[in-house]
Amino acid sequence: MKYYIILCFIFTNLALANKVKFDDFNELENSLGITIIKKEKAVIPGFYKIITNKMDIMYVTFDLKTVITGQLFQIKKNHRIENLTKAYLKTTRQQLLDSLSGTGILYKSSTEKAIVNVFVDVDCYYCIKVHKQIDSYLRRGISLRYLAKPSGNVFSESYRKLNTIWCSENKKNKMNMAMAGIFPRYIECESPVAQHYNISRGLALEGTPIFILEDGEKLIGYQSPEKLRRVLSL
Repeated sequence: MKYYIILCFIFTNLALANKVKFDDFNELENSLGITIIKKEKAVIPGFYKIITNKMDIMYVTFDLKTVITGQLFQIKKNHRIENLTKAYLKTTRQQLLDSLSGTGILYKSSTEKAIVNVFVDVDCYYCIKVHKQIDSYLRRGISLRYLAKPSGNVFSESYRKLNTIWCSENKKNKMNMAMAGIFPRYIECESPVAQHYNISRGLALEGTPIFILEDGEKLIGYQSPEKLRRVLSL
């Protein structure tokens, strides 16, 4: 028999107000102010698992009257506890990042032991700090793959700068220049930057830099070369 633990908050207005009735998931979205991007039956009997546009996971009863948010843990053999919520989010990040394969700017270590995706913006102080230490990451066997995360929308100057880099013939050279404060004239083309931007929003990533490890683990903010090496157990 499998046992589950939920550390959660309960939307009591939904759980206790019997007069509230939901005809379908659209009404649930409207009531909670969310967008459901995926739904399926949960491992808990009688519940759906839904994932929102903010990368939150909610558990909803089949009658759509009770909503639970929080961490779901499963107690396995030998009393080992697995965080199912965290594992699911990591897998989702992996799947979304797989769709960006080949579209990043790779700084490859000659002794590569791990590849880490980093969402960056060339106007971000800590992104520039990461870039200034790029050789330190590489010496530790850590390859960094830059993905674009403009600080504004697709009409912003930040977006135009990143789009110019990805539109350039020598993307790495233009990235190096931009991180040094030297910005080339704007180039317009269809680049992966919009896709990167949309994926970052789909992952509910806020700020830069954001490191995504190969297993889908998310690290927010600046990570020094040595700290990242320790996290990766290299």
